[in-house]
Amino acid sequence: MLTGAAQGLISFDESFGSERLSRADGLLSNSVLGAALIQGGDRQAMALATSRGLSLGETNRFYGLTTVQGLPDNCVSSVLSHREFIYAGTRGGLAQIAGGRVVRVFKDSNSKLSHNWATALCAVGPRLFVGSYGGGVFELTTAGELISFASESGRQMVNQNAMASDGERLYVGALDGAWVLDLRSQKWTRLKDELPSGVVLSVAVDARRVYFGTTGGIARVEKAYLEKRFGKMKT
Repeated sequence: MLTGAAQGLISFDESFGSERLSRADGLLSNSVLGAALIQGGDRQAMALATSRGLSLGETNRFYGLTTVQGLPDNCVSSVLSHREFIYAGTRGGLAQIAGGRVVRVFKDSNSKLSHNWATALCAVGPRLFVGSYGGGVFELTTAGELISFASESGRQMVNQNAMASDGERLYVGALDGAWVLDLRSQKWTRLKDELPSGVVLSVAVDARRVYFGTTGGIARVEKAYLEKRFGKMKT
């Protein structure tokens, strides 16, 4: 398990032993806001979202990407390795990275991203979802175009890294509850009364339940309850 913290990246093994990576190990900053294992390469290769840019590599062999190398902003909120690309969500837009360099930037001036702060990223099979702070949720198609869900779920303020999926639904944490997208029907539903607080800061899933971390505590929602609201997905 990888955990981003104010004092670096903490990695836990199966016995809960831990190791910490920080600026002393080559990170751009001790403030790590997100982490992703890089697909298709060394299992130890990582992409780390920090407050001063994106750190790429492995222990003692990290290099950085900042605005000097084409990032839209140095404050990287979220990061995801998806297919042949790495995606970095920043306060200035979404960066697409390949071969260790920024190959494309999505922002309000050149795409349908209405709000530049890309706070959360989640891949479900070939689909890539992008959460923004003030613009709601977008989907980046395989053709490289952003599609907004604002007309269905509103221009939500999606909290940092508050997005997860179990393959059947997409779960999004926002300032006004949790939004759930049924990936079969494409129907959005908001959960609010079920939660101890409407401010949802984190989301996690397992085989039977969804967990929402809120400012009022953690809510555990059974998937059986969601299936009653959405209808069970057919396989």
